[in-house]
Amino acid sequence: MKDFLEIIKSGLLGYAAFFSTLIIAKLLASLLGTLYFRVEIGDLTLCIIGFVLAALIRLLEMFRQKKEVQTSQGQR
Repeated sequence: MKDFLEIIKSGLLGYAAFFSTLIIAKLLASLLGTLYFRVEIGDLTLCIIGFVLAALIRLLEMFRQKKEVQTSQGQR
């Protein structure tokens, strides 16, 4: 359960990072006058990429750590 929560936490941080980047880019474009600032549903779904990538990276790191522990115990 603890591992699952760590994966979800990493995913949420990835989502927030993508969302923050998107908001900053749209805000800058709005200030330059090239785009009207608004957040659409498509923008929110695009941020899911950040969630998936961050969660997947964390999952693979945890898998690698467990594999290293198993191989080090097997060498004794």
